[in-house]
Amino acid sequence: MRWTWVVFCFVDLFSLFSPFTASPTALKMCYRGYGHPLMLFLEEGGVMTVCKINTQEPEETLDFDFCSTNVVNKIILQSEGLKEAFSELDMTSDILQITMSPTKPYFRLSTFGNAGSAHLDYPKDSDLIEAFHCTETQTNSRDTRE
Repeated sequence: MRWTWVVFCFVDLFSLFSPFTASPTALKMCYRGYGHPLMLFLEEGGVMTVCKINTQEPEETLDFDFCSTNVVNKIILQSEGLKEAFSELDMTSDILQITMSPTKPYFRLSTFGNAGSAHLDYPKDSDLIEAFHCTETQTNSRDTRE
């Protein structure tokens, strides 16, 4: 994931330069290995920019040790997909409800307000859902006015 983000930033960086000039933009990346910085040399229109990014070894992956005997339902969602799902809901509604079920609709986001109700249903094999473990139907709601 870290490299995907870095590559994404480079793509954004190059898009900043290309509309303003006809000269090509060149990037040279140098990495000597463990303990050394990642060196970036960006040349555009005769101007050289040098960037040194210090590196570090990743820490251990966090293991959230939820006591599995007390967990009724567990879902892991992709944050970008969840953000998109929330943008499709009626944000003027007073109540947000989240439902998980071992049968359809599996995962449902609902809003209820003066304009009516809206529901977004996701199957357990949706691209939004990374992991889905559901043993019983559970509904949680929150009054957004509070």
